[in-house]
Amino acid sequence: MSGVYSPRLPPPEPLRIAILCPSHSLGDERVVARQALSLARMGHTVTVLGRGDPDKKLPVHPRLQLESLLPMLRTASAASRLVRLKALLKARRLVLACRPHVLAAHEPDSAWLALSLRRRTGAAIHFDIHECFEEMAAARAPRAVAGWVRRFVWWGVSAAARRCDWLTVVSPHTARQYRAVHPKGRVAVLHNSPPIETFPLASQRVTGPITLCHEGWLDRSRGMTQILRALVLARRTADVRLLVVGKLRPGCEAEFHALVRELGLDQVVTVTGWLPYDEVGRVDATAQIGLVTMQPSGNNFGSLSNKLYSYMACGHAIIVPAGSATAEVAEQHQCGVAVDTTDPQAIADAICRLANDAALREELGARGRRAVVEELGWHRMEEVLRRIYQELGEKSLGAGAAPAKPGPSGGG
Repeated sequence: MSGVYSPRLPPPEPLRIAILCPSHSLGDERVVARQALSLARMGHTVTVLGRGDPDKKLPVHPRLQLESLLPMLRTASAASRLVRLKALLKARRLVLACRPHVLAAHEPDSAWLALSLRRRTGAAIHFDIHECFEEMAAARAPRAVAGWVRRFVWWGVSAAARRCDWLTVVSPHTARQYRAVHPKGRVAVLHNSPPIETFPLASQRVTGPITLCHEGWLDRSRGMTQILRALVLARRTADVRLLVVGKLRPGCEAEFHALVRELGLDQVVTVTGWLPYDEVGRVDATAQIGLVTMQPSGNNFGSLSNKLYSYMACGHAIIVPAGSATAEVAEQHQCGVAVDTTDPQAIADAICRLANDAALREELGARGRRAVVEELGWHRMEEVLRRIYQELGEKSLGAGAAPAKPGPSGGG
């Protein structure tokens, strides 16, 4: 993987890093396949404390250890919260056993856990914020108290953020939020963009149908129904098909397949299921148009979806939700069309406009691809990560912690 080290700076001091993500899969793209793997390739010893996930292929590196706290659950029930508490307690014991130089937290509760262990471990703390947690909590609360819940959760998350040494966030929108509260302004956007070399450039000059791509989970909050109804409308004037590179969220499969049959889309819809990381880009690149059809919510519109970067890397023309952080990035790089994603007709109109204009698709796709190559790609984000961890390591080692013993770096 390119871009790990800068020729202007020395390699970082080897560190022991513990990544706390008790509600995330050990196959999570941002936490493990990108951040943890990149840090291991830099020469650090990295232990990830997360959830075992048989659905996903896990990355492998000699300096990367993946420790399952408990099996992966994708529910928000009271029972799942109890299981999460058990996972946090187990994570605490493991952190004390490995005594890391840096603790990286990926949820508010794991950030508070890291802060509670700072005195005992001497670790510097990195908080990676890739959701709008206050908006997620408010969306789950009864309408009458949603505002109170939002303010309470923001108070807790921002209080943790102020106490951490470095924050990385998911979008320019969240960067503005957290720069306003972090006393030293150590806040960086870590774009969740894939390694460019694993995402071939899509061909926009194709014979036969134009393929629409939706990568990742597909469910109601991601526009499942709107996509299918838009596909029917678009097919009246454009030869298009849908490729879902990922899975249907549990609880939505029956509804999805019933609607596909009802709308007569059986022959033009394909769902691949989860694919290994090194295959996703190749399959995405068989499409020409990328769909980000998140439905309006504080978290959906404030955060950025992984799929946006995949589409940009492939040179897709992209359809995005108007008024969202995703639209802000697409507008900045002039690589997409923003629409009301609650309206199947608006989505269909954008599909037809792009499907019937290969030159426009090429223009938008070239801009997105260039943005990933020059600015947003993971080879660029690795350099951001390397600089942050060099500073965190200096802080931790300066406090008297012993450096990790050098080992095989694994190359890049």
